[in-house]
Amino acid sequence: YEAGFHVSQAVPDATAWLSQSLKSVNAVLGLTRTGKFRPYALTPPAHAAVATYDRRTIIDVRETSLPASLSPPNWRRTVGYARNYTPQTSDLSPLLTSAQSQALALAWSEAVWQDQAVSSRHPGARDGGRLETGLRDGLGAQVIADTLGALWGGPRRTYEIDLALEPLRHDLGQTVVIDYPLGPLRGGARA
Repeated sequence: YEAGFHVSQAVPDATAWLSQSLKSVNAVLGLTRTGKFRPYALTPPAHAAVATYDRRTIIDVRETSLPASLSPPNWRRTVGYARNYTPQTSDLSPLLTSAQSQALALAWSEAVWQDQAVSSRHPGARDGGRLETGLRDGLGAQVIADTLGALWGGPRRTYEIDLALEPLRHDLGQTVVIDYPLGPLRGGARA
């Protein structure tokens, strides 16, 4: 992905810049098992599972609440890209097309994932709002919008799981299967 950020004369806040950079590619900063920081892309479970946890290794499972912004699911996710720091609506060249004039008036270009069927299946489904990124091109922004839709366009649940004592064997982003006699975990759910 190609990204760019505006830096004013003031010294940029490194934490805010890093946060904006990671949000731009739908990622978080986390620790590896060896204690090193690294970015992790937030994506739906798509890889082969590296482990299965079931009643032999699980001591207890408790369902936790999702943030209000994710429950009920989102029916639309918008990713803002190619930020225009100086939108213009007047003093434009008469040689500009209507589309060019409209683009100059907007602070953001937008890539959108939406699924009206989510609204039908889930009353109260939400518009996820715009994720403002440093991305410069629409293709990368559309990939992020589609990933956000795959993540949050359907019902999700979160759980706290107590495991029998074992060393940390997996890093964030690795797919595991949870098989426990509780709701959708029964029979095995990829996480």
